[in-house]
Amino acid sequence: MKIKKAGPFLWILLATGALAACASANSIPVSGGGYANNAQNASGFSISGPGVSVIDNNPGGAFDAFCTLGSFCSIGAGVSGVVSFAAYPGLSSADFAGRSANVIGGGLSFSGGVFVPASYDPYQQPLVVPGTVTGTIQGYWFVCVPGNCDGEGVLLWTLNISGTGMGTFYAPDGWSPGPGGFVDFQAVDFDFSGTATHTPEPSTLLLLGTGLLAILGLAKAGRRAL
Repeated sequence: MKIKKAGPFLWILLATGALAACASANSIPVSGGGYANNAQNASGFSISGPGVSVIDNNPGGAFDAFCTLGSFCSIGAGVSGVVSFAAYPGLSSADFAGRSANVIGGGLSFSGGVFVPASYDPYQQPLVVPGTVTGTIQGYWFVCVPGNCDGEGVLLWTLNISGTGMGTFYAPDGWSPGPGGFVDFQAVDFDFSGTATHTPEPSTLLLLGTGLLAILGLAKAGRRAL
């Protein structure tokens, strides 16, 4: 049985997929951290590395973390990006590979666990927890006009974040001491180190495929002219 030669569109599809896989596989070393504080009604995060700089400070956001004393406590926190920098001028910035965004989407999540002794007193020391940090950050460009500063705009880049670090939980909102008691935190700070992986945008892949198709067409035209 003869196998037909692959058509040009199949080669374009395969080449685009291969280049996308290579682009998305490039990991960038990054470090950063996040915070959430119900008492101050504030949250945010930062990420930095070669070609990466994201700073988000978001007035608002809810946070709550509960632990039972005398047992292992699985605890976590999440912080998300603001709607638009125009809504909170001067608080945030986002750059990746020379492309500056004025809207951040997505966010970071910290999750970890630690044994909390029955004798633990949150007013004497914070609860320090080892854990992992994951998240997806999108950078958008949005043109703000008077009366309309909400929205996302054009997607410029997407970064998938993965790392390990430490979370510090403090500012108890409730505490019942002794075995079987509990502590309810209303603030957390965490830091991490890990990697950021770039996911190519659909528009980039479309332009790549179109370019490859144009090159193929020119090559065929050149062969016919000979």
